[in-house]
Amino acid sequence: MSYSIQLATEADLHEMTEVMVAALSDDSCWQGMKGSWTDKEEYEFTLETLRVSMNGSQAGAYKCWKVIDKNGKILAWAGLGYPSSLGEEQKNWVITTTTYQIPPGRNQKILEFFRNSILLLPMKHGYDNAKHFQYQRRGLGRLLTEKCNEVADASRAATYVRAQSKAAGLFIQMGYEVLEKIDFDLCDFGANLKDGKTSVFVMKREPGAKEQQGRRFPDWIEDEV
Repeated sequence: MSYSIQLATEADLHEMTEVMVAALSDDSCWQGMKGSWTDKEEYEFTLETLRVSMNGSQAGAYKCWKVIDKNGKILAWAGLGYPSSLGEEQKNWVITTTTYQIPPGRNQKILEFFRNSILLLPMKHGYDNAKHFQYQRRGLGRLLTEKCNEVADASRAATYVRAQSKAAGLFIQMGYEVLEKIDFDLCDFGANLKDGKTSVFVMKREPGAKEQQGRRFPDWIEDEV
């Protein structure tokens, strides 16, 4: 099957939402955080979150690429946040153009843990929105990562990602280095999961870093993954 990459637009939001909801169906962090949301609430929350990102695209702070098949069906997508110096008016426009209200029932403890700890880890390791880019199988993840790396290399910018265990191996092969590995148990935050143990890797790729097939994790974490 042949694939092609194109820039995604607001017209793609619903199909992108379907792809994302399906991808998150076996993601323990997401399943723990969404709590008792219904399928409809999960879909609407995901849709409106992506809509805010698309607003960021219009403001020049974000771009999203989609992988499509020969019939135009979206198979996967990825977004890349750009360094930006949006004014307060622009930031407010990006955030407030949706009137969607987050439904109750989510696991607030997990949400706050990610918001106050995991999401801030790239900044701890040197990510600066004024200087750097930030960047999520069937080979489509590799295709999208290659595109994001190409854009970052053209600007001679480093790329930071937060990756879970199942994706970290791909980033290692794509030239990323592990800066930190955070282990935690979602059950400690009240998640109703059979096994809540998971990890998040903070990773960085310098501009021009080469892909290395078969590259492995560094010794200090090799035995843990």
